[in-house]
Amino acid sequence: MPEEWVRQMQNLVDSVEKLEEYIKVTDDERRAIESMATRWGVTPYFASLMDKDDPDCPIRKQVIPSM
Repeated sequence: MPEEWVRQMQNLVDSVEKLEEYIKVTDDERRAIESMATRWGVTPYFASLMDKDDPDCPIRKQVIPSM
C-alpha cells in the first residue's frame, strides 16, 4: 500500500470536474481555471478543507486561480 503522500499526489484535484466534488465552483473560478495556460492542483486533503459554499474562504483563495 502506498504511503499517504503518494496517494494524495496520485489523486490530485487538478480539474474543474474534480474540484466540483469538493466545492460549488463559481463562474469566476471556472473561468480562471479554464483560461489558465499553466497547470494547477491541490491534494484531496487540502481540497477537503475548503468551505464548500464560501468563495471568500481563505483556503480557496490560496488554491483556486483567479482572474
